[in-house]
Amino acid sequence: MLTATLVIKPNDSPIRFRQQIYSVEEGAGVNLTITRGIDQFGQSAGSTAEKATVQYRTETSGQAQDGDDYQAVSGNVTFLAGDSQKAIQIQTVNNSFPEDKEDFSVVLFNPSFGTVLAAPSIATVQIASNDDAFGIIHFQSPTTVTIDEDDASNRTVSIPVVRTGGSVGSIDVSWKIREKSNGLIASSDFSTASATLKFAVGQSNAFLDVQVAADVTPEEAEAFTLTLIGVTGSARLARPSEGAVDLQVVIADSDDSYGVVVLADSTQQSISKNPRELNIKLLRSRGTIQSVQVNFTVTYLAVGVADPMSGTTSFATSPATATFGDGQQEVTVHSAISSTAFLEVRGSFYIQLTTATLPFTPLVSPKSPRIGSPLSVTVSVTPTVGNEAIGFTVSQATVPEPDRGQTSTAVLLISRKGAAGKATVNWIILQPLAGSLFDVNTDVLSRTGVVTLEDGVFSANLSIGIAPDNEPELDEQFLVTLVSVDEGPPQAIDVSKNLGFVTILENDNPGGVFSFSDASRGPFYIMESTFAFVTLFVQRTGGGLVQRELLYSIDGAWSRRT
Repeated sequence: MLTATLVIKPNDSPIRFRQQIYSVEEGAGVNLTITRGIDQFGQSAGSTAEKATVQYRTETSGQAQDGDDYQAVSGNVTFLAGDSQKAIQIQTVNNSFPEDKEDFSVVLFNPSFGTVLAAPSIATVQIASNDDAFGIIHFQSPTTVTIDEDDASNRTVSIPVVRTGGSVGSIDVSWKIREKSNGLIASSDFSTASATLKFAVGQSNAFLDVQVAADVTPEEAEAFTLTLIGVTGSARLARPSEGAVDLQVVIADSDDSYGVVVLADSTQQSISKNPRELNIKLLRSRGTIQSVQVNFTVTYLAVGVADPMSGTTSFATSPATATFGDGQQEVTVHSAISSTAFLEVRGSFYIQLTTATLPFTPLVSPKSPRIGSPLSVTVSVTPTVGNEAIGFTVSQATVPEPDRGQTSTAVLLISRKGAAGKATVNWIILQPLAGSLFDVNTDVLSRTGVVTLEDGVFSANLSIGIAPDNEPELDEQFLVTLVSVDEGPPQAIDVSKNLGFVTILENDNPGGVFSFSDASRGPFYIMESTFAFVTLFVQRTGGGLVQRELLYSIDGAWSRRT
């Protein structure tokens, strides 16, 4: 029996891409491997003993565009005898446009005799997304955002968040608000303290709404940190050099947290006698957080003066300051009244608040402390504390010196503006004026004295007794001064009207009495002669205080000699 062996030579060697999908970064090249004589499992299939060729070309089949995203190529791949694989390179284009991943195809065609195209004969090249195609997320501005809880129209603020780079795909951005002091979620201060902000496909701007939770509790300004904490998809949060993902949010002080300062009404204000001071009471309502300094002015208004601009600010400390401690609702300031200040009954002190300030700088400009109403109050001067001006209304008197055995009286008149209560006025005669021969010890009956003004009496005489003597004297002057007031409500001497002036007229012939001496009374007999004369002596008795001229006559003809 004859036998034969049939040998079938390998044929139809398959040509294919090693893999169907290739990935590449934008701007890079990609190598595509083409195999011959290898099946899809990597096993030998068909002959590689002969030379073989196959053609290839790029094709736009996806989003990638020829020239913009890759460089189009075409050509031949040659397998020499024994070659089982070859590689071709495709170059992508690095552009500046944010893009999602995109692809194009490379196609094998027209294989040589003895080979066949096998799958995959078309390879897909995927260019990875680039230039942050899905976006970089950050706040549009790092500026601090302030929210006013007291203003219903301003309790919600919309904070812009931007998506720079690309805007491919829809993304979710998560955020949280934390207390800056301790890092805890601020759930009690905001209606929502954490949530997600959505960006649609192609959307580059969105607004993150933050709403403060309103209450009626006075609170200081408080700082919080709003943070973008994550983003879905291929988008990313900005790096520090690219934009802020943290933002400071400040809730302004609310509900008059530092207080509203007013003056207590006039019934709670007072003027004390001992010590002599103005007691000014201030009140702080609403919030009492922190210490607060309040400045005010004190103006004295005399009777008949209504305009504070015409008043006097030197009677009490002005401007003055009051300080409320933390938590303190009222404070009384004791403002010393000058010891020389004259307070008229029915006069008044006008007190006006000017400013209320904090001793530190808050996070934002505060709405409180502030001055409320009433910001001014008038405190009347009562008879208990007021002064009644007492002074001379008739301050000069002229009186003759009395004859021996008699007296005369110099009368001056003192008066006061008010007549409330009894007043005892003390007076004293001062030392003689320069050049005066007045003797306080001999020319008046008393050097000191008192004048009493009974309750309801406005004026009274101040009487000074003048003492007689036998001494020839010229006019004598002396001063009497009002020195103090005893009894009754506070009353004072009017220092502009506290001096009286008294003149005692000259007396006891201060210039003398002239007569011929006894030896010169004559008669005298003389002989008519050229050198005959008579000497007569004139004498002066009484005072010799001033120079005098005498006239004399002889037989009707007269001459004058001094």
